[in-house]
Amino acid sequence: MSTDAEAASEAECDTAGPTSAPVAEMSLAEILAYLQGLGQATFQDINQCYSRLVAIGLFEHGYSDAERDRALGLADTVKVQILKTLAGQPDLRAEFEQAASMQIDQARFHGIGSSAWRLEEQRVRRARR
Repeated sequence: MSTDAEAASEAECDTAGPTSAPVAEMSLAEILAYLQGLGQATFQDINQCYSRLVAIGLFEHGYSDAERDRALGLADTVKVQILKTLAGQPDLRAEFEQAASMQIDQARFHGIGSSAWRLEEQRVRRARR
């Protein structure tokens, strides 16, 4: 398990090139590798990573609590980077904050522990048998 400092450096996106898989389909390990390989990242790249990390942390099946915690911790780090990037663009920053808030609010209805999530988790477990 990595430290918060390692997690922060993983989310800084300042090394080699990205993978070819769509971000929305990447696992936590793939997102980590993708973030490490982004180099000069665009807002779109970072925003997609943020959304995927939140999805892993709050909505996806098949992840341990530790993996979910790590994904959400990295999402927080990425969000800080996004907000820094948007510091001079208050309208875009407000739109991002609203979209991020809406994604997290959806967890109440569809995220971990919700009725919809529990039903899907039972279906996933039955399919694995």
